[in-house]
Amino acid sequence: MAAFRSAEAAGADGFECDIQLTADAVPILLHDDNIRRTSTGRGKICDLTLAEVRQSDFGGWFSELFRGEPLPTLAELLSWTGSRLWLNLELKHAETAMPTLELLRQFPGSKVVLSSFDWDLLYDLRLHAPGLPLAVLVDRKPIEAALDTVRRLGASALHPSIRRISPQFLAACRREKVPVFPYTVDDPMQFSRLVQDGVDGVFTNNPRLLNGSRNTPP
Repeated sequence: MAAFRSAEAAGADGFECDIQLTADAVPILLHDDNIRRTSTGRGKICDLTLAEVRQSDFGGWFSELFRGEPLPTLAELLSWTGSRLWLNLELKHAETAMPTLELLRQFPGSKVVLSSFDWDLLYDLRLHAPGLPLAVLVDRKPIEAALDTVRRLGASALHPSIRRISPQFLAACRREKVPVFPYTVDDPMQFSRLVQDGVDGVFTNNPRLLNGSRNTPP
């Protein structure tokens, strides 16, 4: 939770995080399928129970200041954010969808968007949660296909890789009135140009740096 607390203090108005399932079907916040890179433990998250995951330190690899930091569950994050911050939850695997939806029903006041590169997963989510905000992640697929998926889903936004952003790309999104939130933007000058070009927001690793450049001319 230390990273989320730091991001809020730096001015972030929401967070993006990836959802994985433990062996006992607990939605947990982890980018990798394996815990080895970011903890003192090892093994695939899907093979470990929450109790087993909690035996590992997930902070010391980054800094001694965070040694002993546990891996948070989605329920812990939802409890902490309440309704004051947006959460963009990326689902990488189809099996995470239903446990995540079931948990979200316990937090009706939360501000949540579910996103995925797996568009079939998004269609399945739409069937089970007609009113839930969804976002379409896109990297290499054609913009026309991405916009068609946004239309069919009634999705709230498109989340493209920064590599895909161009005047033509943004013009197509504007024609469809689709909000655009590119990832990952860590350069203040690039951020300023994107804001001028009309993006609706960005994903960044450094909210403090970008907040300081909001009024910086290109």
